[in-house]
Amino acid sequence: MLVFGKHVRFRSVAELIEQAKRNPGKLSYASAGNGTSQHLAGELFKKMAGVNLLHVPYRGGAPAIQDMVAGNCDVMFGNMPEFLGQLGGGGLIPIAFGSPHPSPLFPNLPLISQVLPGFDVVNWFAVFGSKGLPADLVGVWNKALRTAVAKPDVQKRFVENGMDTVIGSPEEVKATIVADRKKWAAVIQEAGIRAD
Repeated sequence: MLVFGKHVRFRSVAELIEQAKRNPGKLSYASAGNGTSQHLAGELFKKMAGVNLLHVPYRGGAPAIQDMVAGNCDVMFGNMPEFLGQLGGGGLIPIAFGSPHPSPLFPNLPLISQVLPGFDVVNWFAVFGSKGLPADLVGVWNKALRTAVAKPDVQKRFVENGMDTVIGSPEEVKATIVADRKKWAAVIQEAGIRAD
């Protein structure tokens, strides 16, 4: 999700791009630190929009969000669950969603890809086992996870926390890892990101 500090006077992705082009390096974006998903999402946005935003890395998401609320940083890309408290309290303004489809919690929030076609940032979680785990045991775990996630109370908890659930096969997880490594390696190399 892309959020703006309430001090920012405009309210759309298109206006962010326009203002950033008019004032290169003047608008700032917060992240939870160098190389984090927030940082990479910001660098992907900069690359795709052809703009220069000032990256301000923090030591974690909470300090970044606090500075956003205080008006010390302008925008932030991040995982929706970390923003929910401030969104509800009005400390941050939701602007757009980085997923390829709308959020169940914010169904009317526009997608970043409507302005930047192809912008797609999805954070995902998976369950992994040790190397060499027998295929039949992998199948048991996969079936058990599918059963658990399908329960209405589990679905409700995911939605309340701004998360979608997609249970795939081990092969689909491997394909996602390969695709994401390729995508983010290009962003990291082009932006010159290094571990600090």
